[in-house]
Amino acid sequence: MQANLKFARPLAVALGLFALGGTAYAADVIAEEPPAPAPIAELPVASWAGPYAGVSVGYGFSGHADAEGIGTDVDT
Repeated sequence: MQANLKFARPLAVALGLFALGGTAYAADVIAEEPPAPAPIAELPVASWAGPYAGVSVGYGFSGHADAEGIGTDVDT
């Protein structure tokens, strides 16, 4: 019977500390909840739903008509 009592005192101390720790944790439950942040107004997104017209213009200034030295062999 002595072997079983060897663990009784540490078990009683552990249960007592556990009970006191639970009580201390429960003391913080009453705190008020912070207010919700104000909603953020969303900006309207640009829409491409309507008609659209565009122009593309370009010009090259290199003076070479062919690209030499590339090494591609394509029959056109």
